[in-house]
Amino acid sequence: MRKNRVLDRLHALMPHLTRQDILNKIHPTDITDPPSAFLFFRAFVPYFSDAVERKQLLDALDIAKKRYRCWCVGDPHLENFGVLAQFRRHKREQILFTMNDPDDGGYGYPAMDLLRYLTGCRLAGRDVVGKGKTIHHRLKAIIHAYRQGLKDDHWPKSLHAVLAFLDQRGIKGKTQDKVRDGMQPGCTADPKGFNAATGTLIRENSSESHYSISTQEQSLIRAKIAQEFSDHYTLSDLIQFSKQSGGSGGLIQYRVLLKRRKSARKKWPKWVILDVKPLVRAGIYPVFRDHLTPRVSTSLDPKIIRKRANTSLRRERVGNHCYFNRATVLDSMGPFLLRVRWRGQFNVNTQKHVEKDHALMRAEAWVMGMVHRKTLRHRATYRQQLNQTHTQSTLLKQSKQLAKQMRQAFRCVQ
Repeated sequence: MRKNRVLDRLHALMPHLTRQDILNKIHPTDITDPPSAFLFFRAFVPYFSDAVERKQLLDALDIAKKRYRCWCVGDPHLENFGVLAQFRRHKREQILFTMNDPDDGGYGYPAMDLLRYLTGCRLAGRDVVGKGKTIHHRLKAIIHAYRQGLKDDHWPKSLHAVLAFLDQRGIKGKTQDKVRDGMQPGCTADPKGFNAATGTLIRENSSESHYSISTQEQSLIRAKIAQEFSDHYTLSDLIQFSKQSGGSGGLIQYRVLLKRRKSARKKWPKWVILDVKPLVRAGIYPVFRDHLTPRVSTSLDPKIIRKRANTSLRRERVGNHCYFNRATVLDSMGPFLLRVRWRGQFNVNTQKHVEKDHALMRAEAWVMGMVHRKTLRHRATYRQQLNQTHTQSTLLKQSKQLAKQMRQAFRCVQ
């Protein structure tokens, strides 16, 4: 495996990025964590799906048959789950422990989600997944927790219920304290992100885009925000920025500060920060390139991408409409995700939380099972096959093989 070959493949799978964007994602300067195979795995979702397809790994799994397709999250990994607050029209807020990134959701094989999660756990390092027999034990426990989620229809929808859910799965102590303390402010904007006195967003030199916002872009975004939120909010500030790291690295994004109108009800948050993030094709599309499949997983049509992202939000947020999170299409600019940035969101950080509380991995797998449960037919048969020794050993073997390939690819591009 050669460096140029890997870079060419990445560019072919992600043509919306320049070669420099791809190099920046491999060696990001906007995060303090050193480059690693895990960050490489996170940044290039289509590369993982492409590896699965090229090696025809799904062909060896009975749980990867057409009748077992369902709505998948697309990009499950340790840092893509969290405790989230939702503000809704008729109730002040709802607290969920769930997947927090709808970008890559789509109709596909649930086995792909499980295989990706297991591979990510391996890549996260020994502190997370252990070594020797410990790896085997912890990954099998993840599969078991995922199976339990497939039959669980009781999704915790309040802070008390979320803490009880975590407690029942062995997550106690400092992790629960952090969740509880972080969610106390509820649906309020992070004070580190804006200045209430001036009504402006705080500029971060590390994330500011080198591009200036054109008058036309500003007009389009302002018009869309007015269309979506003018019943309760006015746009106070708008900036443009870009990330290097993660799945959205290389994309030009926008951040918007909304201020509550004087005529709006006092129960509505006074300040709201939204990220306006471009949406592209789901990262699972390489698996379906040469097969008959619903267009939702592979389409480049902006309207279909918007519908797919909104479906993911409904699946992952328990079907409830959240006022501030939605996908939309901006004329001449394409599909975008409007995603709120609340104070108190608790995303599971691999190094700080999972290595000290391994039950978090099982809780996340449980949640993924509950997402799949909503649209998966023949669940009983699927769960039975997941319990078979052959199926589990195949999943563990394939995740090991994929983790090895991700490490090799990462070493090539160093």
